Amino acid sequence: MSTERGVSFSGASVMGLEGASLPSSSFWFPRRLAPFAFYDISVSLPKGFDAVMEGEFISHKETESRSVVRYKVGVPSDGINLIAARFIVNKESYKGIDIYTYFYVDDDELSQRYIDKTKFYIDAFDALMPPYPYKKFAVVENFLPTGFGMPSFTLLGSAVLRLPFIPDTALGHEFVHNWWGNGVYIDAASGNWAEALTTYTADHQSREREGKDAVAAYRMRALSNYANYAYNSVKPVSSFGYGTSTEDRAIGYSKAMMIFHMLRSIVGDDQFYASLRRFYDDNAFTKGSWEDIRVAFEDTSGLELGWFFDQWLTRAGGPKLSIERVKLSRGSKSPYRLSFVIKQEPPFYRLTVPVLIETLGGMEKRLVTLTKGSKRVKLKLDERPLSFEVDPGSDIFRLLSPVEIPPSLATVLGNKESILVLPADVHSSLRYQLIAKTIKHDFALEVKGDTQVTQDELLEGQASYFIFGGEGENRLFDLVKERLPEGLVVGKGFFMVEGVRYDYKDSVLVAAISVGDKGRTLAILFGGLSAGELERIGQRISHLTSKGFLVFTRGAGLKHGTFEGRKSLRYEFND
Repeated sequence: MSTERGVSFSGASVMGLEGASLPSSSFWFPRRLAPFAFYDISVSLPKGFDAVMEGEFISHKETESRSVVRYKVGVPSDGINLIAARFIVNKESYKGIDIYTYFYVDDDELSQRYIDKTKFYIDAFDALMPPYPYKKFAVVENFLPTGFGMPSFTLLGSAVLRLPFIPDTALGHEFVHNWWGNGVYIDAASGNWAEALTTYTADHQSREREGKDAVAAYRMRALSNYANYAYNSVKPVSSFGYGTSTEDRAIGYSKAMMIFHMLRSIVGDDQFYASLRRFYDDNAFTKGSWEDIRVAFEDTSGLELGWFFDQWLTRAGGPKLSIERVKLSRGSKSPYRLSFVIKQEPPFYRLTVPVLIETLGGMEKRLVTLTKGSKRVKLKLDERPLSFEVDPGSDIFRLLSPVEIPPSLATVLGNKESILVLPADVHSSLRYQLIAKTIKHDFALEVKGDTQVTQDELLEGQASYFIFGGEGENRLFDLVKERLPEGLVVGKGFFMVEGVRYDYKDSVLVAAISVGDKGRTLAILFGGLSAGELERIGQRISHLTSKGFLVFTRGAGLKHGTFEGRKSLRYEFND
């Protein structure tokens, strides 16, 4: 089992003029039969080259023709990953941790940004997590297109390294892997818990720092990811290993991350982080499992949690909730009596569901425990209710109803039965043919003309459709233009997205929209850019499918976002 955590990794060794990439899984060094070992390694390289690997940096010595670099791994390790190149190295020390950057070119500004952001993460996790497990953390550039973390360093491809958002996002994730996955190792036989715990303690916590709306939206995206890619999956969380398919990631990252959020809701913040510290202390530098996590939480909190781990780890799918039979009356002792039924479809889950009631006097929060199919909730309210919503902050893992799923391009492009629809008119279709060809190739989808799809098929059929061409270009667009979401307006020679106006001739819109009562998602693409510009846009779409809309404007940057789904667990009272 290799020690790298992440995606886009090749297990083969690579050596050349640029340098060397020797992953642990390529068996480039002597291995013991025992799963863990200590290492003291010296690497002899051509002069001018440097090397980085797990463990503590000891020395770098130069001779007339060679560079000799030594590292020492003083904790039990399940492997060694070696990276060598002509690096420019920068270093700062902070709170007893040596922070390095190993880059190919001298870029002091970028290096300082990574160093400063690492200091930020050291501070951010200092009070919550166990002490940082290693003496160094290095950000290492790679000539291969990688993005993952190993014990005490992260390896980022040249293009990834320079993306402006990486220090604020992926860097924190890889830093936290030094506890989860590279501090406590993964017991693959019982499932990979480390990606979920890293995602929760790094990415989710990052959104917490932005505020409650940002973190609630992050959890809704996790639920949407599962709905888009794993809704009918038969795989439980316990089966997740190292899969990188969209289905596997929806299970092992999105659903499993929500397990930790629900666990935190049960035991409380203090007990949650105390339990994580207990789990780390009991399992550092050996293999940990979901069972070890359960034991740590039970021992720390004093609660019996076998039921919780059983229902969330061993079952595929998740609970389905709906509300019905809403009644509002005035009582003799209390001005208002509100009752409604929260219905759960089988198989039933044990859940504690938050309910938020908006009244004339303000907001009230209640918690409702579900253990079987349906539960009638009865509330006494001093003020007249205006609305109520079940699970308003997406605090529990559940299967979203189709209308709740924020429409995304992934919903259409991830469906193998989706159909790309070009204008049947030759003149109208010319500009869109190259981009349609690119998308067809990337997603293996069928192409039809707009006269080959009926209105009933478009709005009520099983297939989803990706419509190329706007008003007056594609007949299907003319059928859905009255069903556009609230944040999208299409006029003569322009369109507006979330209040921003764009000229048709200089822009292209790609958007996912929901139509009909069942939440069917379609995609539309139109604009005035040339066929060549559209083709280049098509080459980018496969990397942007999580978005709900994309606006490409000539001479300007990309704007993207998501139109909200409908809130099926929200009820509003009419006057």
